[in-house]
Amino acid sequence: MRVLVVEDERVLGNAIATVLATSLDVEVDIAADGRAALKLAAKHDYALAVADFWVPPPTGLELLELWHDDERMGPVVIMSGTHDGPERNAALDAGASLFLEKPFSLSDLVEGARLLLRHTNLEEIGNRE
Repeated sequence: MRVLVVEDERVLGNAIATVLATSLDVEVDIAADGRAALKLAAKHDYALAVADFWVPPPTGLELLELWHDDERMGPVVIMSGTHDGPERNAALDAGASLFLEKPFSLSDLVEGARLLLRHTNLEEIGNRE
């Protein structure tokens, strides 16, 4: 199972990738901008993506809109350091499965990711039957 992290702050991106890989036993790819994320998403299926709202273009919101109907992309978590309702609402309206305001607890991210992955796995099992 693969997870894509899209974060332009390298230290944070690496921390997120490390905690998801160790806590959820998943492979994690990191993209520092939207273009790199699109290239990776064209090559791999992802069970989950975690993207910064304001990552260099395309933004996390634009990626979310591009991936909305892509069967190869699982749920998308959007994170942002801007603490206002419009970003949260825009992300959730565009189909984000979870919105996290920075700074957030890495344990909250892991818990949310675990629930989204479990839900995705249950849907896949149901679709096979």
